[in-house]
Amino acid sequence: VGTLSVPRVDAGVQPLVVAFGGDVHFERHLSVLDVPGKLDPLRELLAADLAIINLETSIGSGGHRERKSYTFRAGISHAKALTAVGVDAVAVANNHFLDYGPRTAMRSLDILKRIGLPAVGAGGDVVRAVTPVILDAGAGRKVALFSVTTGEPFADFNESHWVAGNDTPGLLFWESHRSQLLDAVRSERAAGRHPVVMVHWGDELRACPTELRRRVGRALVDAGAVSVIGSHPHVLGPVENYRGSTIAYSLGNFIWYHRRPAETAALVVRIDSEGKTSYKVRPALIGDDG
Repeated sequence: VGTLSVPRVDAGVQPLVVAFGGDVHFERHLSVLDVPGKLDPLRELLAADLAIINLETSIGSGGHRERKSYTFRAGISHAKALTAVGVDAVAVANNHFLDYGPRTAMRSLDILKRIGLPAVGAGGDVVRAVTPVILDAGAGRKVALFSVTTGEPFADFNESHWVAGNDTPGLLFWESHRSQLLDAVRSERAAGRHPVVMVHWGDELRACPTELRRRVGRALVDAGAVSVIGSHPHVLGPVENYRGSTIAYSLGNFIWYHRRPAETAALVVRIDSEGKTSYKVRPALIGDDG
């Protein structure tokens, strides 16, 4: 991985710089990370015009624990701690945001919106789940953020009741909502915004992208996405430039309760006025404190 050469940006137009982090939860000993200052080491990693992470936990209280191997929940104070270090939005189409049921997840969306941390990839119906969050970095530079999961992360769990329907809450799934997502990405690109798609996919601890991940990533770029950012494998994966867009297959863990492995990174993507990208990696290690 390294910096890529891209066409020169037009004079006077500043590129848009977006920092991405991988999987985040606040389980076990990480619960103390809502104390002011505890997340300060992340400021430098996420320094950019915009910062986005994969929030892999329910927020708030209520609901019933799903029957699955691992269930994650965090408090409102943890979400506020993320905003305090510069996180602008979170992707939630993953295999943990609905750990306490779809209705509780909808309340989590309301909580996140209320504290100024918009979430994308879930909603009260499929229309709301596919609607992007628009992030404005000023000077006409706007990102349309999408979040989608594939069925791959749900190998040990029947996720059928997590799929957003025409009038039922849930997540955006590639297998169920592919056409709606691709149409929405095309529309945002045509409107002059930079579509970015966070995708939850792959197998745990497998860095090499599966054929499905390659196919999904490139289909999203073909539709107009300027960056496709992957999560779920819990390890760092490869990054490629495809048609001027950046596809990162896995950013690994970012705030996590173990160090297997400890290696992590923030991916910093520069997007020029035409939507062409370059990237750099800010490497880091996950400490004993998460």
